[in-house]
Amino acid sequence: MSRINGPVENRDRRVAPICWFGLCLGLWGLVLLLNSWGCTFGQPWTQANQEIRARMDLASSFLANEQPRLALRQLQAIESSAGTDPDYQFLYGLTWSRLQRQEKASEHFQKAVSLRSEFAQAWNNLGQAYAAMGQTEKAEQAFLQALDTPTYLTPEFAAFNLARLYQDQGLTQKAEELARQSLDHNPGFAPAIILLNDLLIADNRIQEAVDMLSRGLQAEPDNVRLMQELAENLLRLGRQKQARQWFERIANTADPTSQAAQVAADYLELLPK
Repeated sequence: MSRINGPVENRDRRVAPICWFGLCLGLWGLVLLLNSWGCTFGQPWTQANQEIRARMDLASSFLANEQPRLALRQLQAIESSAGTDPDYQFLYGLTWSRLQRQEKASEHFQKAVSLRSEFAQAWNNLGQAYAAMGQTEKAEQAFLQALDTPTYLTPEFAAFNLARLYQDQGLTQKAEELARQSLDHNPGFAPAIILLNDLLIADNRIQEAVDMLSRGLQAEPDNVRLMQELAENLLRLGRQKQARQWFERIANTADPTSQAAQVAADYLELLPK
C-alpha cells in the first residue's frame, strides 16, 4: 500500500513521516536565531560565518517553500567552508531527501552524526534514508540510536518510524510496542495513533482501537482523520448511532471539498437517523 504525505483526513491507512519536515525546519530556525544573537558554538563572528549562516538560512527558507533545488545551490556554494558544521550537513541531508536522492541524503546525515554523535534528529533522518533504500538493519540501528539519545526533544518520531519499519517486516508485536512508545512520548501524535489502529484492527481488537482513538481525540479534538477511524470502528462494532454522531461531526468540521467530508456525507445518507 502507498504511503501518504497528505493531510490526516486522507482515507489511506498508511501514514508516512517523510522526516516531519516542518518540525525539522522549526528547530533549525531556532539554531539560526541563536546564531543571529552571536551564539556561534564558540566561533568568532566573522564575515565567512555570516555568509555561511545567511546561505543556510536561505536554504532552509527554500526548503520550507518546496524549492529544494534552490536550497541545494545555496548549500553547494559554502560546502568547502561549512563542511565541518553538523547543522550544515543535516540541512544538506534534508535537501537531498526532498530531491528523493536517499543515498546522497544518507551520506550527509552520516557526516552530521559523526560530527555530533548525540544529534538525534540526524540519526532519525538517517534511519529514514536507509529504510527508503531497503537497508532495514541499518535503519533499525539508526532509529534506536536516536531513541537512545536522552536529549532528543521529539522521540515520538523515531519510535513511530521504527514501528512502521517493523510493521513492514511483519513484526507486528514489535510494531505495536514502538507505536505505543511513540504515544507515551506524545499522546496526540496522529501518525502513531493511526498505525496502532491499523495493527489493532488487523488483530480484531476493535474495542481496544476505539478506546485508543478516543484518547487520541482528547489530545487532538479537531483531527478529522482520527474521527473517521473512530466512526468506522464503531460501525464494525455495530454501534451505528454513535458512528453517525462522529460522521456528523466530520461533516461539520472538515473542509467541504475534502475526501473526508465526502465519505462522511456518504455514510450519513446510509445510516439511520
